[in-house]
Amino acid sequence: MIERLRQSIRAGRQLDIVGVMPSEEGGLPQSYHELGMANELRRAAMLHPDATIMVLIGNVHARKKSLGDIRPAASLLPANDVLSLI
Repeated sequence: MIERLRQSIRAGRQLDIVGVMPSEEGGLPQSYHELGMANELRRAAMLHPDATIMVLIGNVHARKKSLGDIRPAASLLPANDVLSLI
């Protein structure tokens, strides 16, 4: 993925790289972290409505189905807008 980003930059494509780590402090349940991450991804998509958003995250965060009582970040986004490769 990093090499593809380099190739895209060399080809003159506009790329923005942003962090999506939620800012809440520790001590909260994992579900708060997942919700915060999903909100950061939504914000990136809203800032660039015509862009394809590519996200490098861990496989639990990228899952589109719940894991027990935890809803991973990708599962909190519109299902038809997310392609998850895990």
